[in-house]
Amino acid sequence: LGLRIAFVGFSSLLPASFYAGPNNAGTQPATPALIAAGVRRARRKADVVIATFHWGVERATREDARQRAFAQIALDGGADAVIGAHPHVLQPIELRGRHRLVAYSLGNFVFGASSPATARTGILRLKLSARGVEGHRLVPALIEGARPRL
Repeated sequence: LGLRIAFVGFSSLLPASFYAGPNNAGTQPATPALIAAGVRRARRKADVVIATFHWGVERATREDARQRAFAQIALDGGADAVIGAHPHVLQPIELRGRHRLVAYSLGNFVFGASSPATARTGILRLKLSARGVEGHRLVPALIEGARPRL
């Protein structure tokens, strides 16, 4: 029948007015309690959980302590993969254990590039099973004219 894949998303960067509330739609704030609860809730209904984050420092080529902490909270809650965005540059991809992965930032995709670093990007291909991430490959791409070129 196939895998049930859940995506949960969090943001640590937007103004509070963008966040979802009891009576309004919006983004989910990235707080330790909300990350843990959101991932656990998704884990109960899915074979694979992918947590996405809008986080990090623009143009930083390494993840920061907050990104590492939030990724660990998501993994501890049951996420199989953590995928981040916002820095506009590629950041490390790490395997955590046998079947879990963290990609801190995949760079830009359909977005203008203002430097060679912001032009480098990639498509993350994941091989998934009920055990989690069985394999991965970053397909390199370059941003030209605000579009990716493989």
